[in-house]
Amino acid sequence: KQYDGALYTLAEIMKIRPGDPEALFMLGMVYKDQGKSDLAIGAFQSTVERNPDMAEAWVILGDLMDRTHNPLASQYFDNAVRVAPKNVAAWHAKAYFLQNNDKMDEALTIYRHIHTLDAQYPEAYLNAGILLMYVDSLDAAMKEFDILQKIDPTNAPAWFYKGKIYHLKGMNTEAKAAYEQALRLDENYAQAKDGLQELVQ
Repeated sequence: KQYDGALYTLAEIMKIRPGDPEALFMLGMVYKDQGKSDLAIGAFQSTVERNPDMAEAWVILGDLMDRTHNPLASQYFDNAVRVAPKNVAAWHAKAYFLQNNDKMDEALTIYRHIHTLDAQYPEAYLNAGILLMYVDSLDAAMKEFDILQKIDPTNAPAWFYKGKIYHLKGMNTEAKAAYEQALRLDENYAQAKDGLQELVQ
């Protein structure tokens, strides 16, 4: 958080190596951390101009553009996966962007693609399961959460969403047990507490 020192050091680096993409990327990170979005976007755009293969910079640009509903966001996420087709984090960022913009089918396709890139990547199973719940594919969603639990048995959201599916199916005993397990893993899990309350109403 020593922003002035960071900016001074980066300025010194760029005196030695003008236009260095790593320095420009770090400059963008400092501005982003300070909440100076316009300056951050400028720094990240300069980064990818000098090193178009820097997937993380494309992802951050996509995120910053998405916050202001700029249509360029989609293109930036596309660039991220184009330059790094095996980068799971880049694919996840694109899928999450699509998910948040109501493009559920496209997002789900990417989450399934992530399964093939890294079968142990937990967030893809969690988000795929949530999307499948939205389209009423409860059994398919349950399978995603089952796999997630095998990868990470301590994942509280997996237990919560399984509880929600049980509740939707009228299996209240199973729902109660799942919500309680979610709370054992995360005692402050507000949604799981709400789920238990719904069962007794």
